[in-house]
Amino acid sequence: MLYRRHLLPISVLALLALLITLIPVYPNDLWWHMRSGEEIVQGRPIPTIDTYSFTGYGRAFVYSGWASQALLYLLHYLGGASLLVVARNVLVTGAYLLALVGAAKRSQSWLVAALLILWSGLFSVEFWHIRPQIFGYLPFVALLFVMLGFADGRLRARWLLAAPLATIIWTNVHGAFTLAPIIATLIAGSVTLQWLKQRDRRSGVRSVMLLWTTVAGVALAMLVNPWGFGITDSVRTLLTDQAIQMFVVEWQPPHPGGIFRNLFFSSILLSIAAFGLSRRRPTLAEIFVFGALVWQAWTASRFIVWYGLAWPMLVAPSVAGLLPQARSRRPTPEIGWLNLGLALALIGLPLSQQPGSPFRRWLPDAYRAALIAEPGGEPLLIKSTPVGAVAYLQAHPLPANARLFNETGAGSYLIWAWRDGRVFVDPRYTTQPLQVWLDYRQIVTGCGYNTLLGRYAITHALVDQQEQRGLAAALAADTGWRGLWSDASSALYERTDAPPSEPPCQPAPANSEQQHSG
Repeated sequence: MLYRRHLLPISVLALLALLITLIPVYPNDLWWHMRSGEEIVQGRPIPTIDTYSFTGYGRAFVYSGWASQALLYLLHYLGGASLLVVARNVLVTGAYLLALVGAAKRSQSWLVAALLILWSGLFSVEFWHIRPQIFGYLPFVALLFVMLGFADGRLRARWLLAAPLATIIWTNVHGAFTLAPIIATLIAGSVTLQWLKQRDRRSGVRSVMLLWTTVAGVALAMLVNPWGFGITDSVRTLLTDQAIQMFVVEWQPPHPGGIFRNLFFSSILLSIAAFGLSRRRPTLAEIFVFGALVWQAWTASRFIVWYGLAWPMLVAPSVAGLLPQARSRRPTPEIGWLNLGLALALIGLPLSQQPGSPFRRWLPDAYRAALIAEPGGEPLLIKSTPVGAVAYLQAHPLPANARLFNETGAGSYLIWAWRDGRVFVDPRYTTQPLQVWLDYRQIVTGCGYNTLLGRYAITHALVDQQEQRGLAAALAADTGWRGLWSDASSALYERTDAPPSEPPCQPAPANSEQQHSG
């Protein structure tokens, strides 16, 4: 029977599902991943060399999430951006659903679990874009769910088989799989320490052995991939690349400011208070895993999402212990059909806003005005996606010797949709030398750009008129360049034979980009 106490968690999950659904498709990572996925699905070798840019052509590049690339391509092939959005909605919502159930089981409180899931979802909003990592959320939560469940004594040993299976999936879809053996080891180690403190050690030896066997299984599962142990090279490259560390915001430490970041930092404070003040003492597993995920999220913003997915399960028991103990009350009558009707209405809200639904017409005009459609699709892409620019380039091919300068995120869409040339840069970052990125940062300021563009023999420039306002204004006023095409988001320029009329200026460094990598 569906009880009233279930309506709050259903409401929270429906709200998160609605927010997930309304996030548009951004140009950043998605499109170049699909281009790689297309090659994989067509039976060609997994790409390991850059062939998409002329500034990094021939450089080694290995991305561990080859399976997610193939899945993204297949989803798009079968249903375009609409199916990609639906798949993202199901995967991300499913991860929060499993985390919600795990938090409720561990705390014996649907109220606490629902509120913590809402909190964690709100400070993780920026990580719901369609990227390979969305395929890793469910395996991550599943691994934590079964290992904490077994450590708590709630789940039987057979559930531990899910941990290596989840690791195999995670390893082949996203580079964060290196968290799997860390989490497994921390939970096994914490249970071992508690066992060693017992006087009678015969009672828990089987559980300890099973957990360490699971750790070994998780470690071996990581090797089930096309590169074996060599897959860690791709992760090491991302963690040490200078351009990524310097210019990609999500690879830099988070700072307070803005509601989402403040919710993240306040969640840490709440956790410390709950661990210290709750009637229920935290387990070593909770403290160890919480500490590891906080440290990781503290080093780079992109890791906040993994902390956010785990956080409700880790702190829910202690938070529940802060609440007054419930008194026994006279049972209130439950109206089953009414509870079910309310639940279906709540679930229907995010379902009504899925791609293809006629109810999407009810969305605010300002929201719908910010979207454009890919060829043959419905408006689901953020307006800055250079769909119109690619249509112009396809109708008016550039000369064979042309070289196009482009904005980073636009480079991803160009890789996918414009097959007649190579891009200047794109969100992979590690494929181009650091000097290319330093020059790129200077070019977009609109100061000294002619010299730098000449260094790369650039003949055409596709400029984002919002993200690259300095360069867009400079090119528009420069007689050495003429406009070929423009819309509200982008403008395409061609170098002319006239001498450039670039005004003198004072070089100023550009800020880090809100770009995604990996």
